[in-house]
Amino acid sequence: MGRAARVMALFGRRSKSTPAQVRGAAAVTLPQVPVPEVTVDNLMGDQLAHRFAAELAAGRWQELHDFLAATPDPEDRFFYVNQLSRVIAGDRPGWIDEWRAARPGSALPVLFSGAHHVRSAWEARGPTRGKYVTQDAAQLFHERLVRADRDLAAAAELDPRDPTPLAESMWVALGLSLGQPELHRRFTEVNRRCPWHCGAYRAMSQGGGPKWGGSLGTLFGLARQVLDEAPDGHSVHTFVPTVHFERLLNFGREQDATAADPDGYFQTPQVRDQINQAAQKSVGSPAYQPGHQAISDRNMFSMAFWLLGDHRAQLEQMHLTGPVISSVPWNYLNDPVGSYRKAWQEAAAAVAAGRTFR
Repeated sequence: MGRAARVMALFGRRSKSTPAQVRGAAAVTLPQVPVPEVTVDNLMGDQLAHRFAAELAAGRWQELHDFLAATPDPEDRFFYVNQLSRVIAGDRPGWIDEWRAARPGSALPVLFSGAHHVRSAWEARGPTRGKYVTQDAAQLFHERLVRADRDLAAAAELDPRDPTPLAESMWVALGLSLGQPELHRRFTEVNRRCPWHCGAYRAMSQGGGPKWGGSLGTLFGLARQVLDEAPDGHSVHTFVPTVHFERLLNFGREQDATAADPDGYFQTPQVRDQINQAAQKSVGSPAYQPGHQAISDRNMFSMAFWLLGDHRAQLEQMHLTGPVISSVPWNYLNDPVGSYRKAWQEAAAAVAAGRTFR
């Protein structure tokens, strides 16, 4: 059974008694509630990003170049480079090379080129586990990652202050199996350039765990450090629920895990306390400033609260995102929109029946 199927099976077991029946109580029919229409937006509802995407689709990169050159905030730069490189459809567009030729000596077109190679490499590989990747796909994956690594290394040298090339290159380190020491080296360099870089912590939530040769000790050590040291109001606190999502998905890789472990994982006091603490220090903090990450942040905690059974907290975050959702973390359940709507319906029906917590 593949990763997505295992998660769907797991969540199916978890929610078998709802919304028609609340676990631990007598059978009660919950009221039917309307479910909102939502859509996945990889640009997180950012209108400027949508404008740039339209410009790039027409082969016009000049406005994006000028904008990135005038953008000092590294998290902002990462957002636009990372997300816009994801929405380019089809084969590698010729305007990327045109951009590089027209701005020699600039790190920006080299950076964007590298980011696009990363995206296209993982697309070529596909979402399946390694043993199911075809030889042709594996070869294309490797070739594109090598090109990405070359471009990103060049961009990092051209602009020694920008963490974006190193953050993007962490995915290259994973794909090329460069090992945990090299992954951690790149992670450390990103954080030297920009402490608490959300993109780097996102990559570590995947790459630092057992499925890539890392360890749970590393992941939970980083989660503890984030909770203890990261600033109040910072989006990096979403690293905490992400680590718990990853463990939930990968119990089968733990030698001492039992079949019962996943079912009760999000009901353990330690998990509940860490997620609540992370929420209070991010989306629940008076210091939180909703920006590019807000939709993703709120979706992370919406799903975490759903797993905890905290319906009121879940719906509070869902109402704040409006009709736009992020694919992560709902794509853990294969169908982001369907999974989001299922979770919303379950929580809304429970609250309507007077139950705010499972």
